[in-house]
Amino acid sequence: PAKANELKLMLQNLLADRFKLSVHREMRQMPVYWLVPARGGMKIGEAPEAAPKGFRMGCGYFAGPATMTAFANVLTDWVGRSVIDKTNTTGRYVINLAWTPEDSETPCTPGAHDGAGKPGASLFALIEQQLGLKLESHTGPVEIIVVDRAEKPSADDQF
Repeated sequence: PAKANELKLMLQNLLADRFKLSVHREMRQMPVYWLVPARGGMKIGEAPEAAPKGFRMGCGYFAGPATMTAFANVLTDWVGRSVIDKTNTTGRYVINLAWTPEDSETPCTPGAHDGAGKPGASLFALIEQQLGLKLESHTGPVEIIVVDRAEKPSADDQF
């Protein structure tokens, strides 16, 4: 089996070959969130050395040890803009966050989380209440992918 970075390279080559896709990356100033300690400080502790290396996440929950940078990366997908870790912390922390997602397109399976997130409660408010962290709105550099060229594949190139 191929590793994740090998799969990405294979996909890039396939897109370049089939669709003549050409892209480049550039940095742009865009809206971002900073992940910072809330007033009163963080309510989470450092993970012990023996803690498992990975975390679990799913519909309405995040559980396990993680660095603040890894947690910020996960939050990026949930809040719709880049989240930058500004906690000035190192190490891994025990993070347990539960909420009721607002996205009715992907309803949670009953029992998917422990129910700590009340329906209608904002994920932003729950991050502060449960973890002692908050997301502050700022503008910052975000790496984006710009499509330079793409073509429709010919009939001979169909899958």
